[in-house]
Parts: sequence; structure tokens; C-alpha cells
Amino acid sequence: MYTNIASLLAKLDPLTLYIQEKNPACILLTETWMSPVVPDSLIGLNDYILYRTDRSLRGGEVCILLNRTLFKQFSVTNCSKNYGKIELIRVTCVSSCQSFSLICIYRPPGASVVEDQLLFEDIKAFCSHYSNLLIFGDFNFPKISWPHLQLLDNDNSAILFADLLLETNLMQLVSFPNRFRFGQTLSLIDLILTNDPNLLCEISQQPPIGISDLCVIETFLQYHIPPTERYEQREYTRIDFDGLDSDLAKINWDSLYHTSNSIEAWDIFTNILSDLTSKNTTTFHIKYIRTKPCISSHFLKQTKIKKMLWNKFKVSGSQYDYDQHRDFSNKLKSDIRSAKYRYELNVTKRGPKAVYKFVRGKMLSKISVPIVCKNDNTLAANEHQSANLLADFFQSVFTSEPHTNLPPCLSPHKELFLSNIDFTEELVLAGS
Repeated sequence: MYTNIASLLAKLDPLTLYIQEKNPACILLTETWMSPVVPDSLIGLNDYILYRTDRSLRGGEVCILLNRTLFKQFSVTNCSKNYGKIELIRVTCVSSCQSFSLICIYRPPGASVVEDQLLFEDIKAFCSHYSNLLIFGDFNFPKISWPHLQLLDNDNSAILFADLLLETNLMQLVSFPNRFRFGQTLSLIDLILTNDPNLLCEISQQPPIGISDLCVIETFLQYHIPPTERYEQREYTRIDFDGLDSDLAKINWDSLYHTSNSIEAWDIFTNILSDLTSKNTTTFHIKYIRTKPCISSHFLKQTKIKKMLWNKFKVSGSQYDYDQHRDFSNKLKSDIRSAKYRYELNVTKRGPKAVYKFVRGKMLSKISVPIVCKNDNTLAANEHQSANLLADFFQSVFTSEPHTNLPPCLSPHKELFLSNIDFTEELVLAGS
């Protein structure tokens, strides 16, 4: 899944709703507008590992989110790079039998030719090093007509981009416009480039995340990725105490307690009680979504209505249909925010334990054994080695006291003390 999000924090709730509905393995976003002061834990998508680029000024920034299920099959490495105003992030997923590289790029309209040249040179290098390369991004070349790569304007950067595709044999797979701004011509500025078109299938256009004029691009990656378990199960038991009382009343206890041994009598009682309890117990399982419990099935149904309104606007192109979709998106975003507030308020009412559990669930960084430094200034290989290094150091500075010739225990020093203090009324008046 790819889109130009235009402020990740502002559209976090609609994005969470989308994730809960679609459960994508990979999410690539441009124009996240994230700054270094925003921690990953604030995003709160615990089922995903976040790779991001930031800058202090508003605008730009790209990120890639990978579902944690991928890490059970792939070893993931990442790198990021800035070319002035252009930003790029790459993750490479490698397993024993397959690999692929994902690149997310944001190229603003004001990028210079020099910045474009630096970016395109690196893309050429990527093509020579990686056979399964997938590049998603907002390239902002509206003057290029696809799929024939026809230049509608003599733009130097567009010419360089066209030469790049011809030299590297990269194919552009998006064939539909992805920017819908009312009153303006539809444009195709979000692209998917690859050196192997068989890597992707079923590229489709979906409604924007929240209030936006840039649609979501969905596609299927032609790799075997194990399915993600979206739900957790909890087992509950329910005892029919009325039935249990009825069964216990039918037992002739006098005939059973024919022994004088109290231990045997206790065993008879506990075995009968256990059997009858099992007989009158019903076990059932409840599934619940572990990511965002505040998002109910009602909101998932609302997304279908939103999609219907978006498709209606695409067909008609009328101002009325555009306003209908925009108003519904605003209301859906507000409803999600209200549901989130009510859920968090309910958590606070359940006591400190529930609050601490909720906060821990929001934290992406888990507490673990720190990796310590050895005497030769090299780091420990793993947590087990770190623990052994700490134990060796504590042992080296530990002082073992002798068990013999201990100094005698002296009795407490006794002194005269005043046992009674009398305050007379005259003394208090004199002191005041």
C-alpha cells in the first residue's frame, strides 16, 4: 500500500482504520511531515516496524512500515538519504530463498536539476545491485504522459527521468491518475517503478486516507508471506451453579463415607466435585482485535460508504459529489476521534493498573538487557554475554569478609537521661 499522506499525525486515525480493514504487509508513505521531536511511539502502530526520514522544516519526509510478520521470514536492513529537497528511504528484505528491496521517494515540484541528477545516479546503482527492486514515490512529473513516456513539456528534469527509465529498463506500472483536485486536471504523479514487473499484480486505486486529493495505490507483492494473525483469542469458562447444586444434592454422601480415614473421604469429595464441576462448565472463546479496540465494526462499514462516495465522485466529477465525500470523511474522522477519547477515558476509570497497561502497550521500545562494552572497547555479542560481563565485574570488586576474628559486639553506650519533663502553666505563660 502506498500513498502521499500529507501529515501522518493528522491522518493517523483514518490510517489506523484502513490498516484494521486491509492489514497490509508493507506501507509506504510520502509527505509524512514528521520532525525528529516526534517519537515512533506516538504513532502507536505496534504491529509495524517504522523506518523514517525527518527534517526540521515542515514538508516532505518519507517512511516505510513493515508488518512484524515479515520479520519471521526476512532479515531486514534499511538506509535513508537526502538529496537536498528530495528524500529517499530503502529497506531490503532477504530470506534464505528470496529477497526484494522497497524504496520510497518524495521529489517535490521545486527540486533542482542537480538534486535530480544525484537521485537518478543512485537509482542506477540500485538497479545494478538489486534484481527485485520496487520504487514507490511522488515524483511530481505531471507533464509526462503514461504509459508511452511522452514528454508534454521541455522540462530538463523530466527529460533526465525519461532517460533514466530507458537506460535502466525500469517499468512504470501505474496507469491511472492518482491526484483528484476539484477544478483541476487529473494527474499521475505517484509512480511505481520496478525492474521486474512480475513482482506486483492487481495494482488498484482506492479512496484517499482522510481528507486528501491523492488516492491510495494498492498492489499485491508476488511473494509468499505468512498471514498475519489479526485477532487474539481469550478462553472463558462459565459454570452453571444451579445445575451443580442440583447434581450435588442427588448424591447420597452417607453411603460414600463408609471409611473412617479422613484423607480418603476428602479425596472422594474432591473427585466428585471436580467431575460435576467439569460437567456443568461451558468453555468458549472470544476474539478481539489487539491493535485498536476503539475501532469497531461500525467504522469498518463506514469505510465502505466512503469508498462508494469516492467512486461516485470519480465518475461524475461534480462539486456536489466531491462535497459529499469530503463531508463524510470529516464526520468519520471526528467519530473515530470521539470513540478513541471515550475508550481512553474508560481506561482511566478502571484504575492505575489499567492505565499503566495501556501506556506500556503504546510504547514501541521494550525494556531489555543493554549491550555493554568490554575492556577492549568492543560491544558484547548478545544479552547473555552482557549479563556475564556484568557478573564478572561485580565479582571482581566484591569484598569477601573473613568469618573468624570478628570484632566483639559492644553493648550500647548508656548515659543519664531525663525521663520526665514538666510544663507548668506559669512556665508556658512566661515563654509566650
